[in-house]
Amino acid sequence: MSGGTRLGRWLLAGLLGALVCAAAPAAAEPSDPVQRLEAALAEHPDDPDLLWALARELRAAGRSGEAAEAFARFEARFPGRRPDAAFERGRALYEAGRYAEALAALERALARDGSDAAAQLYRGLALRRLGRREAADRALRAAASLDPDVAPEALLLRGLGRLESGDRRTGEELLREAIELDPGGEVADRARRLLRGRPRQAPGRSLELYAEGGFEYDSNVTLDSGTDLPGPSTDRRDARWLWAGGVSWRPIRRDDASLTLGYRFDQTEHDELDGFDQQSHLVFGSGAWRAAERIALRLDAFGSTSHLDSDPYLMRAGLRPNLLVELGPRAGLLRAFVEGERRDYREKAFLPSLERDAFVVGAGFEHFLTLPWRAGSWSALGLRYARTDTEAKRDLFGLAAAFDHDLWEASWRLRVPLPWKVEASTTLTLGYERYAHHNVIDFLTDNGVGTVDPDKRSDFVVDARLALARPLTRWSDLELSFRRIERHSNVDLYAYDRDVLGVNLRLHTY
Repeated sequence: MSGGTRLGRWLLAGLLGALVCAAAPAAAEPSDPVQRLEAALAEHPDDPDLLWALARELRAAGRSGEAAEAFARFEARFPGRRPDAAFERGRALYEAGRYAEALAALERALARDGSDAAAQLYRGLALRRLGRREAADRALRAAASLDPDVAPEALLLRGLGRLESGDRRTGEELLREAIELDPGGEVADRARRLLRGRPRQAPGRSLELYAEGGFEYDSNVTLDSGTDLPGPSTDRRDARWLWAGGVSWRPIRRDDASLTLGYRFDQTEHDELDGFDQQSHLVFGSGAWRAAERIALRLDAFGSTSHLDSDPYLMRAGLRPNLLVELGPRAGLLRAFVEGERRDYREKAFLPSLERDAFVVGAGFEHFLTLPWRAGSWSALGLRYARTDTEAKRDLFGLAAAFDHDLWEASWRLRVPLPWKVEASTTLTLGYERYAHHNVIDFLTDNGVGTVDPDKRSDFVVDARLALARPLTRWSDLELSFRRIERHSNVDLYAYDRDVLGVNLRLHTY
């Protein structure tokens, strides 16, 4: 190889090496904006503008959860430097699906600036995702009043929420308002698509019809026993068919007030135990009024008549005033109530101490809490006390009213939407009944000791129910249910277990 050729190769190798060395720093520098900002922030950790830019860039890249954490670091490290930091964090948390946390951040943003329409809008969205529709509607209405530019979107969301809750008339009116405010925009197009997809409803129509039918297997058919000694279990199993129908009318349906009136008919037919067939008629009403931003009053009333094997059996009427208090975004809703009821049994007891006609008075409360697992999930814990005083008198054995008693009851309810449009609901009730007088049933049956039990009757009752429901069409739902009741009593005749397994089909116009 000649010296000139060798020299040329050396020069070429040196030139390539120089190019590689020159390109190395450029290759090492990150091309991703997030990575560049993270590298710059590592060199200048006290620069608030770099941390803010990183949080914004993470959100723009669709990494909302990381963006929320970056905004949280900014709030903690540089408090007060950016007034919109709480809003930006709340919006990022909402986009990440962390709705309860988003609501808390947006509440802080509004505490700082109550005129922030965007924060109020996202607050309404978060409330809606948490299943708190009424509170979401109020937040969206406030957002629309704060900024005309936000109003069309807020009206669209309010209309959608009303449609989902069954208030078609108000929902359609809100959608038309959104179209009027932004006739050529995307919001109007979405509102028109929603309106086209729903059947037209005549103004003022507020009647709803429903019907249902099903089949149940009952391991212990019990209806106050239906025996000569009312109350004890018959311990007999049977299958039954059941069907029902009704109508409800809402003459008043406003944001601050509502009134519902209705009627329902129920009937059961047993395969073998015809004497337990039951028919009942129920009329009911419920009126509500919003007294303040977070306080509402509601009055429920009902009257019913029941027949057992086509013979008049029981008449009932009752009132229940309710106080509802919205405690806050995380604390949920509290319902407190008092109640009064009158019961008249048509069949007279063969002993005056077994008379069951009674007044029942009570009070209690229930605490509702939305759950972050899935939108529409909620749980409720309740406590209740009730006193039953019958019109019974002492009998020939000298024993007083057998059915006067106090009831202490604790309840837990849970509802969770599941995949494939299935909704699961469960109820667990624990009750303790303490009777006021010695029991003539105990006396007549000896209860295994040959005398009246020295302790007055007391029962402990466990009642658990699980149901799975799924819509079949827009107008129908199918439900599978299972119920277990266990009654433990120191008067043996009253103790029983009961299992009820059922399937039910519902048809409705709402």
